[in-house]
Amino acid sequence: MANNDSKTSDGMTTPEGNQVTQKITRKVQIFLLFWVAEKDKAKNLFQEAAQTRNIILKTEPWYDPLIHKVHLPDITSFSSIQKAIDYWVNFYGGETKAAVKEVSFFSHAGTQGPLIYNAHQFDPKEILILIASGRHQQMLESEWAKLKYYWANGETRLNFFGCNTARLDAKTKNYEKAFARKISAYKNCQNVVVAGQPSWSYPSFLPDLRITAEHIAVHKGIGWDYAPTFMVASEGDNGLKAITTRNAKILTMKFFKNELRLKDDFQSIFNDYRTTRNSAKTPELAKVHEWNKLGYRYR
Repeated sequence: MANNDSKTSDGMTTPEGNQVTQKITRKVQIFLLFWVAEKDKAKNLFQEAAQTRNIILKTEPWYDPLIHKVHLPDITSFSSIQKAIDYWVNFYGGETKAAVKEVSFFSHAGTQGPLIYNAHQFDPKEILILIASGRHQQMLESEWAKLKYYWANGETRLNFFGCNTARLDAKTKNYEKAFARKISAYKNCQNVVVAGQPSWSYPSFLPDLRITAEHIAVHKGIGWDYAPTFMVASEGDNGLKAITTRNAKILTMKFFKNELRLKDDFQSIFNDYRTTRNSAKTPELAKVHEWNKLGYRYR
């Protein structure tokens, strides 16, 4: 990514050979990190994972605060997703002046997408799925297909960090029914890289290995700020190993584009504080330096 809000170019552009300076202004690029803020023991996990992503974005070598704008909308309903996207695009001048580079969701989830347990209190039932328990807690796939993201040109990402959003079908042994794959097939996500988790998500201090602490693992609601937080897919019986041995393996995320499976890889390919950072004197970079001192650098 370039890191200039605008740039000028000089060239002989007239028949007379006069020098002309032309200003080319780039669109603002928006990153929206949605996290579910309802009363739930995992609320801290969602918020801190979004904040970790925010810090990583703002310390990327290409990050330019004049161009790249990161926001963390907290939501308690699905209908607020489009409202938040519209708000921030309009805030920066509308779709002729701003575009969305990334949308990420930090939430509970299932094979039919993100979960908001109390969505039925805020959303019209006609946009929600009636699940086996008799509750309305997930948005219809057809409603996901209606969202207008205002995608930017170039590489764009839609990330679902919640459980089972890219799960292998046990019967067919393929990803045809995986939520992330199906979302990638819709016109509103054309040419967008859509990522999901193949299993249940758990907190970790690293994006490619499951390392955690007891108070984090049991959601005591304390001590989340001292280390980075990632939502990673892992087998459920790895919890003790993640606390005691620091080498619990995780499962790779699944990446799709235009319905096709691109790759299986760790989120560290785009979400990793251990890679080269910028040199800006910011609170975000100071936080990365703090993280590095913790020694969670298995790379």
